[in-house]
Amino acid sequence: MIISTLGNLNFFDGVSFTHIDTRPEFQYLLPAYHGNCHLYFDNRHHVWLKNKGVVTCVDMMLEHFIVNVDSVIREMGCREAVNDLFVDTLGAVWMVTAKGLYSVDEQKYHRLYSKKNLQDLDVIGNTLLTFFEDGEVVGQSLKTGRLMFRKRAYDGADIDKYTRTSVLLRYENGFFQIRQGIKDAILLYFDVKARKWTTLTKISYHLNNFALKDDKLYIPSDYGYWIYDIATKKFEQVEKFTLMDGSSLETDCNMLAFDRQGGMWIGTEKRGVLYSGPMASPFHIYRMEQPECIPFFKILGRIPQPNIEYRGIASNCLFRDSREWRWQGTMRGLYLYRSEDEKPIVFTKQTGLPNNVVHAVVEDKNHNIWVSTSAGISCILIEHEEPVFVNSFTALDNIPIESFKNNRALSLDDGTIMMEGLDHIVTFHPDSFGVINDRKPHKLYPKMTRLQVNGNIVLPGEKLDGNVVIDQAFTRATDISLNSDQNSLSLTFSALNYFRPLQTYYRVRVIGLDNQGEWQTFCYNDEHEQVDIQGRLHLSLLGLLPGDYTLEVQASMFPDLWEGEPFKWQIHVNQPWWQTQAVHILLGLLVLTLVIFNFVIYNKNTRLRVRRANAEGEMIRKICSFVERCDSFSTEVLMPNQEDLAGNMRNESAKLSPEFIAVMLKIIPFVRQQDRRSLTMQKLSQACEISVVKLYELMSSELYKNPRELARVFRLQRAANLLRTTNFSIENIAKECGFYTPNYFLGNFFHEFKMTPKEYRAKKN
Repeated sequence: MIISTLGNLNFFDGVSFTHIDTRPEFQYLLPAYHGNCHLYFDNRHHVWLKNKGVVTCVDMMLEHFIVNVDSVIREMGCREAVNDLFVDTLGAVWMVTAKGLYSVDEQKYHRLYSKKNLQDLDVIGNTLLTFFEDGEVVGQSLKTGRLMFRKRAYDGADIDKYTRTSVLLRYENGFFQIRQGIKDAILLYFDVKARKWTTLTKISYHLNNFALKDDKLYIPSDYGYWIYDIATKKFEQVEKFTLMDGSSLETDCNMLAFDRQGGMWIGTEKRGVLYSGPMASPFHIYRMEQPECIPFFKILGRIPQPNIEYRGIASNCLFRDSREWRWQGTMRGLYLYRSEDEKPIVFTKQTGLPNNVVHAVVEDKNHNIWVSTSAGISCILIEHEEPVFVNSFTALDNIPIESFKNNRALSLDDGTIMMEGLDHIVTFHPDSFGVINDRKPHKLYPKMTRLQVNGNIVLPGEKLDGNVVIDQAFTRATDISLNSDQNSLSLTFSALNYFRPLQTYYRVRVIGLDNQGEWQTFCYNDEHEQVDIQGRLHLSLLGLLPGDYTLEVQASMFPDLWEGEPFKWQIHVNQPWWQTQAVHILLGLLVLTLVIFNFVIYNKNTRLRVRRANAEGEMIRKICSFVERCDSFSTEVLMPNQEDLAGNMRNESAKLSPEFIAVMLKIIPFVRQQDRRSLTMQKLSQACEISVVKLYELMSSELYKNPRELARVFRLQRAANLLRTTNFSIENIAKECGFYTPNYFLGNFFHEFKMTPKEYRAKKN
């Protein structure tokens, strides 16, 4: 997704933004263009950004602004000065010059039949349509240039009223057009076949753009946005937006667009970018003190909360569904007994539940099972008498961050399900979940967003050890070229699943490895932990031997439903120079003539020494890089992250181990004091008083993790020292040590030292 801000561009990969900015010298003057920001995509992998008399051009293959726009124009065959530039619906570029209207695809000029300012153009069939500032459209033959018709949208005072700018949208056999005045706007439709203009509405403020979805026109304006139903010809204005916290927002809307999943994106002038998913949250939340909650509370309160032991396991709840299956909720997961003799099927966090502590189970009218846990709600879909998919909903889906009560879940006669939490009642209707639980193939588009080679971040077009690894932007690159010693890759992919990133599944295989042809599936909850909470896949390929590999990746919202062909990346690892044919011939001659020197043995020993040296050097570089990452936290305020806010749902193995933290507390000061060129693993092992082998094992298993925990420990040690040696207040120490709030400092301190700062100070003094 591309977002324009003040002449610059931002690329959004579903998780984060990448910003590229322009400079005045990158601009090409367009004296005939007087409008504001207008973005075009052409069929030559360019983005053209027009804004108030200038245009800039972005090469989408590299995702950077082109320094010399004039060179691009000349490559397209135009030798004249360009006064304005347009791109039609098919991506063809058109340029207004003193000689006429130049078609880049046709490499020829067309006549302009009006001396008024040209503000839009497009092509239907063999007809070129040009739209001018006075509301006139001119149709002419593309082949002969013959004038076919001229039609003005309005007469009288409107001719001078709506001359400012124009926006065009192709629809069936015609065009919607917005024309702006100084303050006013008019929405029109031109039927090309009937050669007839229709005025749809006039309004006393600006209409800024439009987007088409399900035969409805969405029109951002100075006050919210309008919806025009093309079938009924009715308008509806949305002036206020309801935010996730329940508050409302009134704002201007400059731009509106829909993504492939149906989510709405709105660009505003003062409120940034707003996103609305393709459906509202199906969950309705009622606080205990709300009057609406009282009847729900009374109904659920009649359900007992038994303390039951079933088959030797303590239960939070027991439920028998319409199939006579028994569901047992425990502190260790959900057990399904389909018969007395069959072993139970166990559902845990590894199979999709948000938490292993199961409190209540209920069956809906479609005979699917809904489960409340200590961290959210799950739906177990049943098809052909088999559980086929577990879909979980958490605080990210508007569910309260709290535990639910044992056995307190009920399905009402109308199908509504109620579940009781500690402080809330949650109600929902299973039929309202739409695409979330609709098991149909949902095509997602995985894009590579980051690449590391041997621990080094690779940038497009830049050399790493003399080698250009990728020559295009991450999202466009399909070929990865590596030297023989560049054989460890870390790739990050985003599926562009804006709607439900947690419900993102990846399927991966690498053709060329020993297990070629075998697909591996990854998701957020699985044991591999290669998909993060934002739906990104972090894939490692280590120790690739010289040769060619094909990496295939697919993404879906369901683990067994994959649509379309996989996306492919070609990886080529070059042979080392000593394995080329010419060197082999030379070595053969040397072996024949100098056999007494036993060259084969010498060469083998040399390789082993080089590999050991390279391995140690690589490990030293990774340790130094980790130290630098730790140092980068020193200037940042330590605040709760998404994992803290979501209840620390990640697996414990993603955290730094206490042993690693203890070792790094010794290594970091040592590394800071030493010349890094002189560092060896032997010196580091002596500094931290453990063996070299143990140090290698510890570093290899921990260095890839987030150093945030280590930075937190450093700050807590500093806080402890201040508590022992100063009379600073707790608030001052929290601020001095870079914690977001005193409360956040208190929680972290207690977690580390098992006592409050006040108790610690009293004990140490």
